[in-house]
Formats: sequence, C-alpha cells, structure tokens
Amino acid sequence: SSEAQLVAGDLRGLAIEVLRPPRAEPRLDEATNVALSAAIEDAYDSLSPGLVRFELAWGAGHMVQWDRPDLVIAAVGRLVDRARATAPP
Repeated sequence: SSEAQLVAGDLRGLAIEVLRPPRAEPRLDEATNVALSAAIEDAYDSLSPGLVRFELAWGAGHMVQWDRPDLVIAAVGRLVDRARATAPP
C-alpha cells in the first residue's frame, strides 16, 4: 500500500530539498557520470517543478544525515521557513 500511495501522491507546489553526496561511479567515464547526475536532478525536479533545491553534501557518504547533520538541519529550517511564509493567515 505504501508504493501505491507514493505513486498516487502529488508533490507539485511543494518545496523539496535534495542533499546528496558528491560522488561519481568510478567504473564509468565522466560524461556518463554527468549524464546520470543530470537525470537524477531532472527526476527530482519533475516532482515539483521549480521548487526543488539541490545541494551537494561535501564530506558525506551514503548517509548524509549521519555525516552532515548540519546540512539536514539547515534544509529542514528552509522548508519550515517556506511553509510559514506561504501559510494562509
């Protein structure tokens, strides 16, 4: 049921923060890694066009929240600030 909810969900109009480690697949050439990175960003951007913010989490591995909790805290703060600014009175 979780998968069905995700498929049926609509995130358009919602701000999205994407934190990802700056790494590339060493078995692939640079052009392929750049293309994969662009495809990932396009996929996220399609969820809520124009409202997705991307940040490379320098110094982080797969678990950004463990390696760079400061970035996660800042991202959550931006989302809260945006929600407060756009909430009806």
